[in-house]
Amino acid sequence: MVSTVSLTAQQVRLVNMKVDYSENDSSFNSYLDVVNKVMKLSNTILRGELPEDGDGSSENSQKVNFDKDSIKELKQLAELRYLELQTSLETKKTIYENWEQSNESIVKRLSSDALNKNKPMLEKYKSELQQRMFRIREMYNAVKKINREVEALVVSKTTLMVTYQEWVDKLGKEFTDKLIARQYLKPFNREVEGKYKVFDNFNRTPEELKKSNEAMKVDIEKLTVDLTEYKDKWLKDADVFSKVSSLLMQELENRNIKLDTNEEEEEEEDEEEDEDRRRYLLNKEIEGEMDNEMNNEIEDEMADMELDNDINEDPEGDMDDEDEEHEEHDGNITSEEQDDEALSEEHLDDEHVSEEPMDEPTPEGSGSPEELKDGSNDIPVDINEEKDYGSDVEMS
Repeated sequence: MVSTVSLTAQQVRLVNMKVDYSENDSSFNSYLDVVNKVMKLSNTILRGELPEDGDGSSENSQKVNFDKDSIKELKQLAELRYLELQTSLETKKTIYENWEQSNESIVKRLSSDALNKNKPMLEKYKSELQQRMFRIREMYNAVKKINREVEALVVSKTTLMVTYQEWVDKLGKEFTDKLIARQYLKPFNREVEGKYKVFDNFNRTPEELKKSNEAMKVDIEKLTVDLTEYKDKWLKDADVFSKVSSLLMQELENRNIKLDTNEEEEEEEDEEEDEDRRRYLLNKEIEGEMDNEMNNEIEDEMADMELDNDINEDPEGDMDDEDEEHEEHDGNITSEEQDDEALSEEHLDDEHVSEEPMDEPTPEGSGSPEELKDGSNDIPVDINEEKDYGSDVEMS
């Protein structure tokens, strides 16, 4: 069983390179072929596997025939291949000897006195080459640094600062003075050196700047046209708005006047309501005092009547006295009732006078006490109560 060995990519590459660059020794290969045939023939003789005459099988046809002609032919071929191999070996040997002789002659020539004479010159060339390499390395570093600075200039702004005379030499006096007047060139340490500096982005060429200026001019012209159009529209709208605002201001002024009049009316009504309340409370106090007096008199009369009933000494005389007292008391009561009625009528007249402006219809269209929800609802109700109280007094 044949075992396979896995090779790496580097090993395969080395084998291919060896085959490509190695010398193909045809004489040695031919001699090995003849030796292979001799070995096969010897093997068949030792094993007793020589082919018989007349055997035309395929296996016997591939085997070497053992006869005089074949042995003679094989002998001649082996001698010939041996001579070729010997000749190639002699040739290689001669080539190797010549190579060694040439190397020895080169070494002798290098170690001769002439080479020793040229040695200082070679050392000089070596030192010069080293210096040049050092300079090239420094130049490379400087170029690298400049490239970094150029990249920084392309990305951002930078400051350029020279004297006034140098600006004039580069740009001209008129243009330099113009830049100074526009504060583009700013003075820096004028007392000592008189330098002017500028801080800007210098990565754009004049052609690009001109194109950008032209584009900006076109945009400005378009903007001016649009601005005039919008300005005309705004003026028209402003006229309309001014008219509307004037109308609104007039309406607000009118409403403010109405509000002022309404506030004055409400203040007057509040004052009248306060006066009515004060009058009503005063009448209530007066009526309360009158009721207290009447109740005291009634209690006194009842006490007298009880005493009279308990005593019963002179019924007739007492009855006469009681009749007289009742008559006097009734006269007093009638006189007091008349006074009370007069006072109540005067009070009612005053209440009716104060109620006349309140009976007017309100802005909501209702003037009745049931529909009003402010504090004035209490006044007519209290007046009615007073009227009922007056009727109660009359009935009593």
